[in-house]
Amino acid sequence: MILLATTALGAGSLDQRLPRLMRLGDVPGLSLAMVRGDSITWSTARGVRDARTRGPVDGETVFEAASLSKTVFAYLTLRLVDRGVIDLDTPLVRYVRYDRLVGDPRHGRVTARMCLSHTTGLPNWGTRFVAEPGTRFTYSGEGIRYLRKALEAVTGRTLEQLARREVFEPLGMSRSSYLWRPRFAGNRATGHDRQGRPQPRRRCPDGSAAASLHTTATDYARFLRACLAGEGLSDASHRQLLEPEVRADLGGPAAARSHLGWSLGWGTMDGPDGPLIWQWGDNGDTVALAVADPSTDEGLIYFANSATALSIAHELMAEITPARPWNLEALGYERYDSPQRVARFEQLARRALQRREWTRAGTILQDLLAMRPDHDWAAARLHQLQRWLAEQKRRDDGRG
Repeated sequence: MILLATTALGAGSLDQRLPRLMRLGDVPGLSLAMVRGDSITWSTARGVRDARTRGPVDGETVFEAASLSKTVFAYLTLRLVDRGVIDLDTPLVRYVRYDRLVGDPRHGRVTARMCLSHTTGLPNWGTRFVAEPGTRFTYSGEGIRYLRKALEAVTGRTLEQLARREVFEPLGMSRSSYLWRPRFAGNRATGHDRQGRPQPRRRCPDGSAAASLHTTATDYARFLRACLAGEGLSDASHRQLLEPEVRADLGGPAAARSHLGWSLGWGTMDGPDGPLIWQWGDNGDTVALAVADPSTDEGLIYFANSATALSIAHELMAEITPARPWNLEALGYERYDSPQRVARFEQLARRALQRREWTRAGTILQDLLAMRPDHDWAAARLHQLQRWLAEQKRRDDGRG
């Protein structure tokens, strides 16, 4: 018989707590990296790439970065700004005709600065302006798409060529691309929906500056280090990459919104010693999070292959900052310990007890107590189960 021990979720290192966090968040596989100064101080890969094939995640596993693609694109744009290739405040219409917007004269006022700070007035995707350009924050992948067209027009290079020249090669990001690469096929993370079902790979033949980056946690950690240090940027561009340009409204409670902003590339959030930078990614069945504190040069990269994996993000953010996670509160992702998830785990525990699956029941009961230490029913049932298992063990030992 197996005796069950209880451990508090908050005890021990993150490395020790990850298996339980992954269970609580229904995360099949993840990859994490932490940076401090010019070093990657810690990284880990856990779980499986695909719930069907069960291949393990490792440090070379390629994940979809989703909207973390935007920050890489912002960095390469600022490098081109530093060299005078494009101007932040020149209307993009002077560089390229953007057929998706020509029916509305307001597109003639959109600039690179507006695209990077999400103040174009365009929606996330679509061509109907929801605000006047330059007047307020409107998170917009469409604006990033417009800026990509302008950069390709003025340089004569594709998005992938620009990213390779300006970012991937200088920073040693050898497992990163805006395009799907056949060499990724043998070690890529498969997305899983909210029911844990593996999903087919997304196809984006031309790549997307806003969403199609494929990368690893350690590759992206190299990029985050460069952002914190200002590597490859002028002092002015470095400041614009890290410091808030505009207040950001991502929805959620008004209290959370009041603490958020956006720079020319990163989300910003009020921290104990100045603004933190962050970006999240969500492609529906894969998620990502990057967050860093420029005042300490510490940061964290998180990639996971599950629709529910941001439910544990607040636990991860706490590893690098004591700041309240206003960003996650604004985005409104369900926490792993929400009342709905507690009720689901209680149902699973009851079912395991009815089926006499003692070890599984004990694990679920411990997970319930990790979610809610004051869960009296789970505490009582776990105590009873442990006493019963201990008695069974004594009887087995006596017979032996």
